[in-house]
Amino acid sequence: MLLLSACSAEAAVPSAPELIEPVQAQPKTATVHRGDLLNATTTVGNIALYCEPVAFITDGTLEELKVIPGQAVKAGDILATLNTQSLQTRLDNLQEQQSRTGYTNALTNENLQLGIDICRLKLDQLTAAQEEALQSHTAAITSLESALAQLQQANDASIAALEKQLAEYQEKLSAPETAPAEAELLKSQINVLQGQINTHRLSTESSAADTAAQIEGLQAQIDTLKGQQALQKKLYELDLQDAELALKHAKQAQALAAKKVTTQIELLQSSIDKAVITAPIDGIITWISSDTKITAEESFIYIAVPGKYYVRTEELSDKKLADAQEIYALIGNQKYPLTYRPQPITERLHNSLSGIPVYSFYDFEADAQVPESMNALVFCVHASRKDVLTVPTSALNRDNAGYFVYRMTDGQKEMVHIKLGISTGLQAEGLSG
Repeated sequence: MLLLSACSAEAAVPSAPELIEPVQAQPKTATVHRGDLLNATTTVGNIALYCEPVAFITDGTLEELKVIPGQAVKAGDILATLNTQSLQTRLDNLQEQQSRTGYTNALTNENLQLGIDICRLKLDQLTAAQEEALQSHTAAITSLESALAQLQQANDASIAALEKQLAEYQEKLSAPETAPAEAELLKSQINVLQGQINTHRLSTESSAADTAAQIEGLQAQIDTLKGQQALQKKLYELDLQDAELALKHAKQAQALAAKKVTTQIELLQSSIDKAVITAPIDGIITWISSDTKITAEESFIYIAVPGKYYVRTEELSDKKLADAQEIYALIGNQKYPLTYRPQPITERLHNSLSGIPVYSFYDFEADAQVPESMNALVFCVHASRKDVLTVPTSALNRDNAGYFVYRMTDGQKEMVHIKLGISTGLQAEGLSG
């Protein structure tokens, strides 16, 4: 049995003034017993069927509405579309331009490639002509050298024959038995032979000089031809490089232009795709906006989800809700677990500054239909204890040592300091004492 204090305890853990002795008055007592304690914030809320908002993600003008209120829809069903005629026209024009440009680019590239092939053909022809000319001049030199060798061989043979005959005549001339008349004839023949030998030698030397001059001329022509062909080849190679570079630059420019058009097409297609809203969930259409001028991200249709509800209460702090061990609602005699649904801070600030009430929202599901006309008693449980010693907070006092009570035993009061746990405002958990 506890003696009640003249001062009532506050909610939560009370902070009573220090008392050495209770106020002299007719004492009242209270009984300490074991039981359950629940430290919770409670509030009353309104019940409503949960509705999923659906909005376009782009501005525009409504083209077609495909649903009506009360209609059941499946996830993925098209609900409404925006007018995309101008966007579609631009998209068609760009796609046609893309097709024409592709054909034109292919033709341009073919012509540039043809120019490259012509340059390569010229190089091949120049190389072939160079080889042919070199072979021709080389063959001419070989032919001259062969003719000179044959001429020298013939002259050498003729000279050898003449020198042999000359030796025979000289031998006869020196013979003692040779008659004077015959000697004179031999002398004459020897002179003739010597002249013929000299003639053959001069002819050989002259032919050799002429042939050497011709060969030198041909070699000079070969050197000149090589220089001219080297220059021409360099010019053709430069033309080939220019043609290949022109094709490379053309393809790069075409790629950049094509990428730009492709990006524009993708953006237009994306805008057209955004001009359609589909049902994100299965449900029933409950509300449709009457506006035909659509604003992006602004709710246009609401879809109710059967069996899914929410409770709206006065605003509770996010910290209090975040620290809660449990949030539930009592609706009639049924208990439903609640899930807190935070509202965007910008929306809450706007409502607060605009004088619009700020609420807290909690979602829950129910197998059976819940009447929306009923109210819900919402519990935000901060702490709970099962089968603990409960002390009335009205019996609590406090001094420098902490909380204490007066225990009545056989009509005698006794000050007892106690250690407290959680408090409900009316009852506190007694841990020891």
